[in-house]
Amino acid sequence: MLPKRPPQRLAPDARKVQLLLERTRSDRARIATLEREVGELRAILGLGRPSPLRPSKAQAKVMIRRLFARRDADTLYPDDVADALNLDISLSIEVCRELADEGAIAERR
Repeated sequence: MLPKRPPQRLAPDARKVQLLLERTRSDRARIATLEREVGELRAILGLGRPSPLRPSKAQAKVMIRRLFARRDADTLYPDDVADALNLDISLSIEVCRELADEGAIAERR
């Protein structure tokens, strides 16, 4: 039979994990805010966006998987992905479809 409470030495570790999770959520929110503000500043300064990247499909898959991992609670559409990663929109759509077909990302309808 298992004890009702975790041993005392595990309790501080569980609290550390909880604090790290809270800090990670907070950091992600700050990063998203900073990314948005940098984009707004670039628009105000007239810097525009650099030309979209056209990496290989395999590289784009890795990039998109990482983006979804960083933004696990966000709903991202292919155009959001293209904007966030400065990818060509057709490549973003193609790779997002493939990842959805593979079950790597969820497809919203």
